[in-house]
Amino acid sequence: RVLGDKFEDLVAIRHLAAAHGEPEKFHRTITAAWMALVAHHLDEAPELDFDAFLGRFLSLLELRLL
Repeated sequence: RVLGDKFEDLVAIRHLAAAHGEPEKFHRTITAAWMALVAHHLDEAPELDFDAFLGRFLSLLELRLL
C-alpha cells in the first residue's frame, strides 16, 4: 500500500499547509515519498498505536530524512 499515490491525500495536505498560511511548504514529491515511508512502516508494524509507532519509527520526524 502506497499512500503517496492517493491524489486526495496529497490535495488534503496541500490544503492544510495553505490553511496554516504556508502553502509554499507543501512539496508534492517529498510529501509522497514521506507518505510511502510511513505506509511501509505501517505495514511492518500495523499493531502499533500512534505513540508507539512514533517511538519505534522516530526517524520519520527527522527534517533531513528526505
